[in-house]
Amino acid sequence: MLRVLLDCSSASQETGGNVQLCLSMANIAAKDDSIDLIIVANPLLIPMLSSAANDKVVATCARPGSGLISYLRWLKTLLNKIKQYRPDFILVPYGPLYAIFSTPTLQGFAEPWLPKADGRYRAICSVYELFKSYARKKIQIFFYRTSELIWAETKSGVDYFCEISGYPKSRTSVFTNTLPAAISNAPIKESTWRSNEQRPFKLLYVAAPYKHKNHKIILDLLLMFPDLNIEFYITIPTNTSGGRNLISEIKKNKLTNKIFNYDFVKPSNLSEIYANCDAVFMPSVAEVFSATYLEGMHFNRPVIAADLPFAREVLGDAGVYFDPWSPESAAFHISACMSDGALYAESVRRGSLRVSSFDSPYDKYHKLKCAMKSYLKDRAIRP
Repeated sequence: MLRVLLDCSSASQETGGNVQLCLSMANIAAKDDSIDLIIVANPLLIPMLSSAANDKVVATCARPGSGLISYLRWLKTLLNKIKQYRPDFILVPYGPLYAIFSTPTLQGFAEPWLPKADGRYRAICSVYELFKSYARKKIQIFFYRTSELIWAETKSGVDYFCEISGYPKSRTSVFTNTLPAAISNAPIKESTWRSNEQRPFKLLYVAAPYKHKNHKIILDLLLMFPDLNIEFYITIPTNTSGGRNLISEIKKNKLTNKIFNYDFVKPSNLSEIYANCDAVFMPSVAEVFSATYLEGMHFNRPVIAADLPFAREVLGDAGVYFDPWSPESAAFHISACMSDGALYAESVRRGSLRVSSFDSPYDKYHKLKCAMKSYLKDRAIRP
């Protein structure tokens, strides 16, 4: 029987694909009698796990973002559990693992690396932020290269990863994102904006407050086009420095009547905030890992997205694309969705058709399990 250690220690209190992916994998794997599962989980994830998955948790610890003492504490916990349970594989939904073990690992690539030094991105970063980003990328590449297998959500994501890291493409796979049961089983409520166009057009952006998520364009757009009848709804955890800084910028620019923050939203409550919006806005300038595109299509909302390879590969002809560096471009395409009923309806129709072509969480889990088994089988017969 395959023994798998599922590392969910990186799933912190941030609305996003990482939390949903860890929850989905843990809850599905916990019901799989064909494997011997053990879970190391971030404490913040515990209340959201199913009872079956909680029964598989052997340790709770948070993978630290910084701090030597915290890192050593986390590493010791993981080492002890590997020594105690001797897993055949370590499955890491959101890599890199920041550790090297003799046990083989299958890690998800989810880092927003930029392929080249982009002057536009550099313009919104301080020297310290650029240095930190460069150093972080070098460290992450080192640890990713120690993994036996890597997967990403799209082909462009795999190509992007291999180009920058030099990792062999033969050891990579594409496993598309999925809609967890909490989303796919939730009721779909149509937008009411067409029947009441006097109210503001509501745009939802589900993302953590990282620099590459490009929240800045929202502020620039609203300051440049103050008469545009729109509102933005964001999901920024205010217990993070990035969240506090962004909220401070919103207040400083007197945009609290235009930008509303839900703070952290549990995956089980996401359907409610989609029901309250008219469109999904995705201005991220470096994306390889996100559930929001699929969620927007599932809930029958146009997805107005940055014109980048990842977005186009996921959304296809359902997306409404704009230049993520241009507030004018964003305003133009938002206005088009507001004024052109046919464009709005066609984007919703195409999105509804497209989202049905993606794997289910069970399909994705099965493919991940098969990848681990195949690797172990090949290693066993290798001379």
